[in-house]
Amino acid sequence: MIRPWHKSPLFYLGLAPLLFLLWAWWNSCSRASGFNHWLQGHTKGLGLTVVSVDSKLTMRCTRTDGVKLVPFGVHGDFLREEVFFEEPSDIFPPAKASHMDQSEPGDFEYHTYHLTLPHWLLILAYLALWSLLLFWRSRRIKRLSRLRISA
Repeated sequence: MIRPWHKSPLFYLGLAPLLFLLWAWWNSCSRASGFNHWLQGHTKGLGLTVVSVDSKLTMRCTRTDGVKLVPFGVHGDFLREEVFFEEPSDIFPPAKASHMDQSEPGDFEYHTYHLTLPHWLLILAYLALWSLLLFWRSRRIKRLSRLRISA
């Protein structure tokens, strides 16, 4: 007999990330949370900023050439603050991606890539992947149980 899906360890291991994604969506409706990380060389730098606010997760990757924004080395900080919106935010915002190149006098160049993913899309993608893994595991267990019976 096949084990029910709720007795699978994969089911319970998948609940924790799902609960985290749901909490992040709820948290982003009233707070801005995120982190900023910079890796700075002598004349080149790479920065990653991730912010969850207004039911969206925004990732920004910035590459700099010819400019030192922070001292040499690795730097980072965390962000958490209350946000007050004038009008109610959209619970199901669209996804967006953009790229911006900016040059300034003195050979300073910034290359910025933005990716905004709404929390509902992240949760939907996670549920699809988790469901596929549960289905694959149940099929695998079913196939192995048939092999044991016939052997």
